[in-house]
Amino acid sequence: MMLKKNEMLGSALAFLMPINWNEPFGIVMAEALACGTPVIGFNKGSVPEVVIHGKNGFRCNTKEEMITYVNRINEINRTEVRIDAERRFSSEVIVEQYLSLYRKIIEKNV
Repeated sequence: MMLKKNEMLGSALAFLMPINWNEPFGIVMAEALACGTPVIGFNKGSVPEVVIHGKNGFRCNTKEEMITYVNRINEINRTEVRIDAERRFSSEVIVEQYLSLYRKIIEKNV
């Protein structure tokens, strides 16, 4: 199942994230980015943290803006999208971030 999901995400022109709620973290955006697929999302929830406008996708506020950015998706370098995903969301990076957080908590409570 995961292979088909990765193939679908990787072959998509873009991943659309038209959320209307404050999604704390849309893991599916990180999965799309890891496949080199740019994300176009509404500027809500975690989208502003995940999507670097013009680098790994586009942030927008309306359906009309989203359509405009779909038509501009060729401005995004898919290789750079993948590299950015590795830098920010690889398992090694996430583990190190958790360890750093735990160290801070321990130091604060010692």
